[in-house]
Amino acid sequence: MPKIIYSIVIPHYNIPDLLERALNSIPQREDIEIIVVDDNSDPAKVDFEHFPGLDRPNTHCVLLKKNGGAGIARNTAISMAKGRWILCVDADDFLMNDAFDKIDKYRYSDSDVVVFKADSCMSDEVAKKGERHHASQLCSFIDECLSGKREVRNLLFSIWSPWCKLVKREFLIDNQITFATTPISEDVIWCTRIAVHSKKAEVSGDCIYCLTERKGSLTSDVSVKKFTIWCNVLKERNTYLHKYHYDEYYFYFGYDELIFLRKKGAFIYIKFCTKCLRYGIMKPCTMYGIEAKLHFRYPYLYLLLNLWDFQKISKSSMLCKLWKKLR
Repeated sequence: MPKIIYSIVIPHYNIPDLLERALNSIPQREDIEIIVVDDNSDPAKVDFEHFPGLDRPNTHCVLLKKNGGAGIARNTAISMAKGRWILCVDADDFLMNDAFDKIDKYRYSDSDVVVFKADSCMSDEVAKKGERHHASQLCSFIDECLSGKREVRNLLFSIWSPWCKLVKREFLIDNQITFATTPISEDVIWCTRIAVHSKKAEVSGDCIYCLTERKGSLTSDVSVKKFTIWCNVLKERNTYLHKYHYDEYYFYFGYDELIFLRKKGAFIYIKFCTKCLRYGIMKPCTMYGIEAKLHFRYPYLYLLLNLWDFQKISKSSMLCKLWKKLR
């Protein structure tokens, strides 16, 4: 029996037509296995008797009885995998036509991880160029690595998506690297641990993956609840980095995140600012800069920032005067 070289991992939830497209983008070869894990999809949206992949060779379809998120689905698939390499594919994305011609170049690589380029398009109109920042950023970082302007390890710490990463299964097992079980951002810790523990990594200038844009996807839906999870994930990531002395790769909330929270009202904004400062995932100067630009609409932040001994605020500042006036 031919040896499995590649195990393609695909989590799925309620998008059977797109899953079919993803499967059709993967060549049917004896050295490629596909493991699809359905995360307890709605029977009203998915015909399980004709579930995509059931009749496809070297394809295993696992139907979970409880919804647990993409992290649990991927962990389930990887635990079943037999290949030398693991490649994660999202059900609403797909591989380029010649993807495995490019991937095969690294079939016998001694690297722990190989990172490829990605493109983007609109899911319902694939001929139309997408605007997913993650794809363009990945390509830009890889070009910098190939030109010597960026270290490959720096790229691994900066790109938190599992797709486009060809990862050795034995490496994941040896270092006990699994996805988180959070509803979102389950891949952040997975990618961080790969960056920390990989002894050898390389990048390829070849594009193998197409990232799609569609309404209703997890990445397009932003909410306060998701920000709460995101805070906890970043705290865990920074704690893990500190443990292995990689503090230079800490992530801090920036302008865009705080502006989103500011629009949710004073209570939510100050609550999250307090949490972010306590978790060490936001710099006080970022919040001060936003408040200065917006004329210190929330004077109670004066007290909050002073709790962290933020020296940029002086007794003569506008914020201080406003705080004294409202006391």
